[in-house]
Amino acid sequence: MDLAAWITGTLCLAALLAVGFAARHFHRKAKLLSDALDALDEGFALWDASDRLIHANRRYREIYADSAMQLKEGIDYAAHLRIRLQAPSAGVAPADREAYIQRRIDDRRLQRPPRDIEQGGGRWVRTIDRRTRDGSMVSVRVDVTDIKAREVTTARQAALLQSTFDNITDGLIVVDEKGRLVIWNLNAVQILGLPAELAQPGKPFRDILGFLAARGDFGQPAGDRTNPEAGILESVEARLDEGFTRTLQNERIVEIHRAAMVGGGHLVTLSDITRRVASTMAAATAHRRLVDAIESFPEGFAIFDSDDRLVTCNARYKEMYSSIAHRLVPGTSFEEQVRALAETDESLVDPEAVEAHVVDRMRRHRSPGEPLDVRRANGRWIRVIDRRTAEGGTVAIRIDVSDLRRRATVLTIVVETAQRLLVETRWQPPVEEMLARLGAALGISRTMLGRNKIRPNGKIVQKDVFEWDAPGVVRILGNADFDGFPIKDTAFQDWRLARSRGETVFGIVDDLDADKREWLGRQGVRSLIRVPVAVGGEWWGSVGFDHCRLPHRWEPLEIEAIQAAATLIGLAIQRNSANEKMERQRDALFRSEKMAAMGSLLAGVAHELNNPLAIVVGQAALLRETAREEKVLVRADKIAQAADRCARIVKTFLAMARQRPTERTAVHIVEIVRGTLDLLAYALRADGIAVDFSPPDDIPPVWGNADQLAQVVSNLVVNAQQAVRERVDERRIGIRIGTDPDDARRIMLRISDNGPGIPDDIKTRVFEPFFTTKPAGTGTGIGLSVCRGIVEAHDGTIAIDDATGGGAVFEIGLPVADPSDTRQQANGNGMREGLPSGISALVVDDEPDILQTLAEILGDAGAQVVKAGSGGEALAAMAAEDFDIVLCDMRMPDIDGPGLYRTAVAQLPYYADRFLFVTGDVLSSEVAQFLKQTGAPHIEKPFQRGEIIRAASNILGQP
Repeated sequence: MDLAAWITGTLCLAALLAVGFAARHFHRKAKLLSDALDALDEGFALWDASDRLIHANRRYREIYADSAMQLKEGIDYAAHLRIRLQAPSAGVAPADREAYIQRRIDDRRLQRPPRDIEQGGGRWVRTIDRRTRDGSMVSVRVDVTDIKAREVTTARQAALLQSTFDNITDGLIVVDEKGRLVIWNLNAVQILGLPAELAQPGKPFRDILGFLAARGDFGQPAGDRTNPEAGILESVEARLDEGFTRTLQNERIVEIHRAAMVGGGHLVTLSDITRRVASTMAAATAHRRLVDAIESFPEGFAIFDSDDRLVTCNARYKEMYSSIAHRLVPGTSFEEQVRALAETDESLVDPEAVEAHVVDRMRRHRSPGEPLDVRRANGRWIRVIDRRTAEGGTVAIRIDVSDLRRRATVLTIVVETAQRLLVETRWQPPVEEMLARLGAALGISRTMLGRNKIRPNGKIVQKDVFEWDAPGVVRILGNADFDGFPIKDTAFQDWRLARSRGETVFGIVDDLDADKREWLGRQGVRSLIRVPVAVGGEWWGSVGFDHCRLPHRWEPLEIEAIQAAATLIGLAIQRNSANEKMERQRDALFRSEKMAAMGSLLAGVAHELNNPLAIVVGQAALLRETAREEKVLVRADKIAQAADRCARIVKTFLAMARQRPTERTAVHIVEIVRGTLDLLAYALRADGIAVDFSPPDDIPPVWGNADQLAQVVSNLVVNAQQAVRERVDERRIGIRIGTDPDDARRIMLRISDNGPGIPDDIKTRVFEPFFTTKPAGTGTGIGLSVCRGIVEAHDGTIAIDDATGGGAVFEIGLPVADPSDTRQQANGNGMREGLPSGISALVVDDEPDILQTLAEILGDAGAQVVKAGSGGEALAAMAAEDFDIVLCDMRMPDIDGPGLYRTAVAQLPYYADRFLFVTGDVLSSEVAQFLKQTGAPHIEKPFQRGEIIRAASNILGQP
């Protein structure tokens, strides 16, 4: 029975009942109606307008069995609820009961829809409350426990079905017989990219197709989802039953298919095949790449199946079988290939031996062994390599080993040359023969061996020492058009750097830049290779091979063979150099012994000269300070200049002997040259030598020692003077000073002459100690060696070259002084030349004249001086008086300077900062160690007056 119809009937019965109760004479009919209500399966109760119970049937009381005893006529509905809520099964907390009662009363008054309430124990009751026209309330209670159970079961089944749908990889859509959506899974929504408003029950599936058509998934978008282009939907719907594949706008590739269901409606399946298509495409790409890789092999490559029939081969394989290339198609048997090749002119197989050859090749093909080299009629050698696969097929590899065979010839030449070099003392003949044989074996136009030569300006040029040319090729060696080309030129700078790093350079001339093409084109070169030759780890020169007929591309095997030849040449030269070096070492040992003896002699002489020179220098300075007459002052100046020069020479010898750098300052090389020319002016004029020296005004100072640099300039000018003295005509010496064009931080000094020059074979030896070309008694052979030592100690360079028009040129490069360094030459400028009055000084020296000179220098400077002739006297004087300065000699007979210092400091520690030592023993390691440990200041003999005063001022803390 329909619930609404039942309620309507019930209300009518309730109305009749109310009328029956109102009218006593209808008592019997009311009884009948009451019995009829009790017979109902639903609970029924009637409440008056005041919500008091009028009647409740049997089923109503059964439903509320826990409060049936209180369901009497006249009970208030709220009281009825309170009784029911006291039951344990009510499930409402005591604190919430009144609020619950009020909500139930409000529900009755507002005529709210039926409500399902759980009664406990798993039972459910549906409550229906309706007002009658007279204000009474009809309450109907229906036990819906079974309905609820069925709903739960149905919900579970629906959830299970939906879960099953959602876990299916494909998208699924079920539509009813009218084409409306019934159920679908999440994959269908995701695959199609549907909006939420379309994924709703009852939506026409055609709307989904319209959305996809408007989006452009089936062709040109219609622009309006509700009105796609004419024919698109009809075409799609017509193809649904057959199924079709589309790439959607969301880049998914989808197979769409529609199938009719038995009970009516359709099942639409959506298969996302994006990955499958991508995998297929990847496989196709991989196959294509494999084919491309096989085609890119430099070797011939072919695959035969288990029946020995060709599956595939690359173009290189066909090239090696060019005479039968047209027959190399898939399906051709290997036996057919062998027989066809043996019958062509390309094969060297005797026609009568073809069958035997085929049998042998088939045997090797099916049971592969070592590689087989086969010679062709055109002179090419093909290496045959066959390998069986796991499936029983064969991989065939063919390699053109013609170059390898040629390389074997080249290596034979190299090995034979190496054997000759082991027994021959000179390396040139075997090497030159090897280069000629290599040129012929490799089909080269020209082979060359060049040696590096460094010019004074630092540039490297290539000097060819050997050349072999094929017939008809222009010779370069001895050709004035190509002589002395600088390989450090801008165009070849990168090649020079590469070869200096040991790298091989090669190429085709047409591929090079314009400057390289221009020069190499003059030599007729079409392609070339240059391999550096290293001797003892240093770049000695290069081996060059040229092709002048064809733009030959150099193969790796050719490059390796030429590199092997270059290595052999380097070893041969190194071996000869080692022999020559042993001879030179013997000579050098003898010369070093001479040098050591001479050094000791010079050091001894210098040391013995120190004391008298110190007296002369000191007295000359004092005489110059005290002279009143002009004649005396002039003589004092001359004595002082000569003494200073002697002192500088002695100091230079001592500096060489002790091998320690001397003090350096910012000095002007122009002034040094002018001073040297002033000293040598008379001798130069006497020999009739014209000196060309016109320096610019903007030459910056260099960082060095003025005395040592003056010695270098003096030595070179004197050498030039001696070189031009034998000329009967004009005698010239040129001196140029300027900035290095390649390095603005270096000053270049060039001293040239128009003498006979220096032969090439001894240019590298002129700087060796004791080497001289001068007649006996004219030169010692140490001048240029000293010059090189001084220049290199100044971080400079010195080189020799030929002068234009004859003669020799010595070129010196020196670093420019740092502009931020304000130090000047030690000439006393800006230094205080006196001492404060009242200063007491103790002078200690066992040489009376030196003692007197030092005392006079300090006394004239304002100090109160006490003299002591020995260490013992000094200790006695220091015990009696406190001195501000102790000026002490280092070597004395009784107590030397270090002993005096240690004794005085042990007794009077404040004397540690008051000692100033004067020494001429600069070679003693004990003296050097003492000065280093104590840090005590010292002055070397011969000394200058200004040095003594400045050192004393430093001890006193004066500026």
